[in-house]
Amino acid sequence: MPTAAGPVLPVVLKHATKRKSASAQIREGAIEVTLPKHWLPSFQKKVTQDLCDRLQRQFQTDWQLVQKDQGPLISFDNPQRLTDWVTQLNQETLQVPLNGVRIGSSKYSRLAQMNTKTCWMTISRYCLDRVPESALRYLVIHELAHLKVPNHSPAFWSEVKAFVPHLRHQRRLIAAIHRIRLYEEATQSRLCLSQPPIEPPPSLSFKKPTPKPQKKKSLFRQLFLFGFD
Repeated sequence: MPTAAGPVLPVVLKHATKRKSASAQIREGAIEVTLPKHWLPSFQKKVTQDLCDRLQRQFQTDWQLVQKDQGPLISFDNPQRLTDWVTQLNQETLQVPLNGVRIGSSKYSRLAQMNTKTCWMTISRYCLDRVPESALRYLVIHELAHLKVPNHSPAFWSEVKAFVPHLRHQRRLIAAIHRIRLYEEATQSRLCLSQPPIEPPPSLSFKKPTPKPQKKKSLFRQLFLFGFD
């Protein structure tokens, strides 16, 4: 089905004195670009444009992927309901010794993780909100497989692939959902706080503001200031 293009992300520029290279990432619903302060404005502008174009394309791809019809959606905000669902899936697939499941709030690191010592699984809440069941199923089986193979070797991916058809697509989909849900929360948070949206700098201009010329004092004014009246 056709999908509409996603929103254009605003841009936040930051400068660092000791930084030697530029970096950019999507945080709090905006593209955050950090630049070395000593770079020439023209070079800063070029690098910023390149970084923003790349991340904007990535966000648009994520947006369109999430908007497609991906089958039934599920949500979990109750740890017990999530634990019951994961336990049932584990019994139907890998049958590894799982002790429990937690709902985490990871934003920019791991979507989910498995503690192979305690056998506890943690899933970010951003992967549990209106998620295609097939994508969440991939994420859970990925973590369960780590109780058999703790690394990402070919043996690990063989375990996952045995229970997840279209593995690469589901992997991209759950990562895209995680990023889009973060964007939606950040946008809603700004609206609730009645904060104006972050605006991108017009055409990413880096020109330094020109100082206003000082008016030359009249001869009468100069004499008056020095006490001659």
